Amino acid sequence: AELADEPGRTGMLAAGDDPRTSVESVFSWSYLRLAAEPARAFRLLAVHPGPDADLTDVAALTGSDPRDARRALAALGRAHLVESARAERWSLHNLLRAYAVNRPEEVPGERAAAVGRLLDQHLAVAAAAVDVLHPAERHRRPEVPAAPAPLPPLPDPAAAGGWLESRLDALLTAAGAAGATRPEHPVRLAGVLDRYLLTGGRRTEALALHTLALAAARTRGDAAAEARALLGVGTTQLQWGRFDDGTRTVQRAVDLAGPAGEHVAEARGVANLGVALRLLGRPDEAAARFEAALTLYRSRADLTGVARTITNLGSLHGDCGRFAAAIEHFERSLALFAATGDPGGEGEAWNDLGMALRSVGRLAEAERAHRRALALFRATGARLGEGWALAGIA
Repeated sequence: AELADEPGRTGMLAAGDDPRTSVESVFSWSYLRLAAEPARAFRLLAVHPGPDADLTDVAALTGSDPRDARRALAALGRAHLVESARAERWSLHNLLRAYAVNRPEEVPGERAAAVGRLLDQHLAVAAAAVDVLHPAERHRRPEVPAAPAPLPPLPDPAAAGGWLESRLDALLTAAGAAGATRPEHPVRLAGVLDRYLLTGGRRTEALALHTLALAAARTRGDAAAEARALLGVGTTQLQWGRFDDGTRTVQRAVDLAGPAGEHVAEARGVANLGVALRLLGRPDEAAARFEAALTLYRSRADLTGVARTITNLGSLHGDCGRFAAAIEHFERSLALFAATGDPGGEGEAWNDLGMALRSVGRLAEAERAHRRALALFRATGARLGEGWALAGIA
């Protein structure tokens, strides 16, 4: 499949008439001298969707443990068949990748099985990374398959965010390729990455992934997954200010979510419609949506959703000049966020509290609130929030 996308590359391998000097012959001199396991690792490394792979990627591709994967990579390095431009990351030159893809499989289907293991590995690591960044919403994310290889260490938000940042393009590429044969993969990945993409302002990536998930959900006839994907698409449209498209798409998500039993998506959709109405200057309609969302969240004992909706109500009070009510709502949501361990939501509430405090002339308290928000936004990689907090401090 990889070579079909770049038809000129295969011909480059056999350029020239002298077999002693063709690129393919040069590669073969090294490849054919490999032991069985390094040769297999070389063939399977070619199906990795990203520019480079780490040790756990190679272990997942080969179905081996990291020590065996490292030995195979060392053998490939000695044969000059892999490059290691960065510490603990390995890659294939484009021509070597094309050569590896053209090697016959020793076991039929070994590449498809390797891709499946890598998809499960990436999904498991992505879920673990988002759990570090947004632990309070773990219950909202889908269950993922067990990782076929050990997870890389993700001891803190900086490590978790760094892994996601470095792998995002590869994750999206793999999701696109997997849609036809493993439609459950883009559905799960969209559910795992939703909050990370939303708070990070990664709108292009969010729209692409939720659109893939929507197509996959419809292929599977999965109404609940379709509702979640529509919510993701519509929320991204609202972030871009496309209020007509966004409200229509989110409303379709809400209409589908309830009958499908997807109650979290239903509540989030109703709350997001409230946000859109608030931004469109329709406060009474916005308040009705927020109250409806609160009822839905409370019926599911979803304290994270309750806290976020109370924050939204506080912002609505602030828009209407009711600053005392706004401050009271933000203080209530801060207590809930602290209780549920939601640093992202807590950052939003501190930032909104800072704006309300500034509006009533409590400037020193406002700056402290914005600085607390900034620290929380930076810890969770929330680039949009970081900009809001810096604007409040300025």
